[in-house]
Amino acid sequence: MATTTVDIYNRALDRIGVSEAVRSEGDDTQERIICEREYPAARDAVLSLFPWACARKRATLATVEEPPEFGFERAFQLPPDFVTLVEVDGSPRRDGFVLEGDRLLSNAEECRIIYISNSVGAHELSPHVAELLSLELARRIVPGLSSRGVNVSGSLLQECWASEYPRAMAAEVRNNFPRPQPNRLIEFDRPFPGVAR
Repeated sequence: MATTTVDIYNRALDRIGVSEAVRSEGDDTQERIICEREYPAARDAVLSLFPWACARKRATLATVEEPPEFGFERAFQLPPDFVTLVEVDGSPRRDGFVLEGDRLLSNAEECRIIYISNSVGAHELSPHVAELLSLELARRIVPGLSSRGVNVSGSLLQECWASEYPRAMAAEVRNNFPRPQPNRLIEFDRPFPGVAR
């Protein structure tokens, strides 16, 4: 079953010991209102940390009519759902362009990018990204629920993050990035050189 935004709200609430679950987007509970308010910032914070495959998009950028005053020949408009840049014209290198406000400045005639988008729905998030998002949301909603007796140590949430983030990155790399040629030194099914089986 696909993850929903409400699922992420409830995971965050569970993490901080709030037993009152959000039942739907239409609830008018304080828990839902606080989760809904903090969700966009939590989502963008998590998505900006790594080039998560579930949030990647491609775009050919439109040229802005007014070029930059100096330094570059052209300005390109970034998409409205832009969070962070992954590649420009097929290269992850960061030379030959600069990000400035909601524009990318470059001398290139055309600009194609791969970027992280915040228009990704909860149902599109990979399980490990949804898990990180629930942790970040939990951290952000604690102050707003302190009047309800919620008092969770920031260090406890930090410990959870410290164990989940490396797992999420490992899963992402394992599932979405090409593997290099096998390295004989780390192939565990082969004996060390000069050792008979």
